[in-house]
Amino acid sequence: MKPRSTISALIVVAILLSAISAPQQAFAAPPDVRVLLIGSSLVRGVKSTLKKMYRQDGLKAQIKAFAPAKWTLHDHAGSGRTASLIAARPWDVVLMAQASLGATIFDLPDVTILDDLITAQGATSGLLMTWYDQEVPASNYDLLKGTPDGSTGYVPLAFALDIFVAPAGWGVRNVLVDIEQGNPIAQTLDLWKRRAHLGKAGRYLAGAIVYTTLTGNSPVGQWTPNSLDGSVTDYLQTLAADTVLTDPTEWNLP
Repeated sequence: MKPRSTISALIVVAILLSAISAPQQAFAAPPDVRVLLIGSSLVRGVKSTLKKMYRQDGLKAQIKAFAPAKWTLHDHAGSGRTASLIAARPWDVVLMAQASLGATIFDLPDVTILDDLITAQGATSGLLMTWYDQEVPASNYDLLKGTPDGSTGYVPLAFALDIFVAPAGWGVRNVLVDIEQGNPIAQTLDLWKRRAHLGKAGRYLAGAIVYTTLTGNSPVGQWTPNSLDGSVTDYLQTLAADTVLTDPTEWNLP
């Protein structure tokens, strides 16, 4: 039998050799895509779908939302926390969203402040069009969209600063039109959760529209949640693609 001291020495040597020969753990790979969402609590539900669709494309995405309840673009423009988050990481895209009250040209000073902060960091800025409360009819959404030379809606803000719009709210409007026209799938959708907050189908639609806006790719055939029926996700994917890609110039997209 070897003396206890010899056995201890052999154990120490074995541990040292194991540590030397063991492969070193690599640092985590940096994200391929970094997206920051700033807005109100309405935009929080976009993160999950967007991240999973990027993942299906083989991309590691870092998606962060700073979205305190009821915050407006004016709140973010005056927030040191928002400014710090914009400067904290090398974001690829920062999307700015208004609360459910919609946007007007009077928001231009606040959007300009935020756009200047974003572009100073080398990121691309855009507007994430949100949506009205659930009792608002589809006919009112023309005011949410607006025209390039108008004074109401997201579009005039985008064209004034030469930035793009991710038209999630217009996708909600298109579902409302389909409901009014008797589309059987649209009429069964879990579009809303409460007031202006979207339900499962609505959140999936919003995320698919943001994905299509940022990538230029159709979401048809993309990731789908188990909680939604296949006919529903087929409908939502097609509607998201049509909303963004039928005429990208509407949203100041190339």
